[in-house]
Amino acid sequence: MILSELTENDLRARLAGGLTLRIAPVAVRVHSSIASVATGLAAHYGEHDVLDDDAFADFHIGLHRPPGLRHFFRPQVDFLFDAEKPFKPLPLDQAYPFFEW
Repeated sequence: MILSELTENDLRARLAGGLTLRIAPVAVRVHSSIASVATGLAAHYGEHDVLDDDAFADFHIGLHRPPGLRHFFRPQVDFLFDAEKPFKPLPLDQAYPFFEW
C-alpha cells in the first residue's frame, strides 16, 4: 500500500501508533499526533510505500509536543531520533519541517 491510499483519519491513527515508510533506500518509522505532520507527509510522501507495523525500520523519528505549560503557552515540538533529542524544541508550526531535518 502507498501512503496516499490512507484516509486522513487512518493516517493520523497510524502515525499516533507509529507509521513505517519506505523512503528509499531506508525505512523510517514516524510517531506523531501532530496534524501538520500528517498533512506534510501526505503531501510529500504520498507515493511512498507504507510498510507493515512489524517491518524493520532503519530510523525511528518522533515529533511530539512537550508536556506542561508549553502545551498552551507558545506551543513547541520536540524531535526524537532513535529516542534521543538531538535538537532543542522548535515552535509547533515547524513540526513538519522538523521531520525533514
